[in-house]
Amino acid sequence: MEQPKVSVVIPVYNAADYLEECIQSLLRQSLQQCEFIFVNDGSIDHSQQLIEAYQEKDHRIKLLNQENHGVSYARNKGIEMAKGEYIGFMDADDTIKDNTYQHVYQLANQFDSEVVIFHLVEEINGIQRVIRYPFPMQAKLHTKDIQEFIIPYMLQKEDFNSVCNKIYRRETLNKHRLKFPKNEVLGEDGQFNWSFFLCAKSAIYSDFPGYFYREVTGSATRNLQEKNYFLHALRSYQRNIPDQIQMSSHQIRTLKAMKLLHQVLAYIHIYILPTNGLSKKERKQYVQTMIHHPVVQEALRLYPLDKVRMLGRYDRYIMKCIKHQSLIGLYSATAYSRWRNRKKGEVHS
Repeated sequence: MEQPKVSVVIPVYNAADYLEECIQSLLRQSLQQCEFIFVNDGSIDHSQQLIEAYQEKDHRIKLLNQENHGVSYARNKGIEMAKGEYIGFMDADDTIKDNTYQHVYQLANQFDSEVVIFHLVEEINGIQRVIRYPFPMQAKLHTKDIQEFIIPYMLQKEDFNSVCNKIYRRETLNKHRLKFPKNEVLGEDGQFNWSFFLCAKSAIYSDFPGYFYREVTGSATRNLQEKNYFLHALRSYQRNIPDQIQMSSHQIRTLKAMKLLHQVLAYIHIYILPTNGLSKKERKQYVQTMIHHPVVQEALRLYPLDKVRMLGRYDRYIMKCIKHQSLIGLYSATAYSRWRNRKKGEVHS
């Protein structure tokens, strides 16, 4: 059998409600030389039966059943099984454009690149936005460019973490023995990307909107009762940065501070909402923990004033409330924001 050009690894855990849509989007790929590796991570719904039914119809579908070990373990098993020149990743409740892998594989082949980055379309509560990056497009980025553009962005922003809007050269993964961290409940994508881009010698960035991420009820990013997102953000902020990053320690600390504070801004909004499965007391305690934490206050002092002035009025006010540890101010601001958004919705309906 001809070697696949792209292997796609899809961890599956109780994803039957959305899995069929994911599978069909893969089978519609215009690039035929693909393999789709589904790693069933101990599902107790009918996910396995769904995959098996499609497997009988299409030889490109591969299935590995295992006990539940988590997404990192499942992806690592998929990498071990993969035969493609490049490896991509999908989540079982997402979909992909019909010509995505043809487009990105052609770019990878044309520029002889170790990785291709493309746009992710995010849908939350029915609202879509395209995740874009400030990198040079359709031009081969070398080590110097990765250090200049991609690494600083990874230090400052969280929206580059996903592995689903990238394809990686399998040879590079094998050469450097790159795997997903097994003991991480959160942030496994980000750590994988750090490992990859610190050793990658080439990359391509395309503005092709090829991957559709859908946040569903109970998904990891809203599973607040089981995962401590703030603790993960603190660990990321305090994690030592590898020596090969060509930036001063002050630049690194500043970018990391900006990233932490933007995470805190997002978490405050999420935890104040009364619809996230936590009691009012639990939500209040969580927000208080964040705004009183000495690391958050340290990050505020490191946040450049010129960057603060570039924030919107709402975010500037929230930052001021964090600085003064004003819980009343935060609740008032988020309540006003929700009211204003509802009024906008009424006007447009």
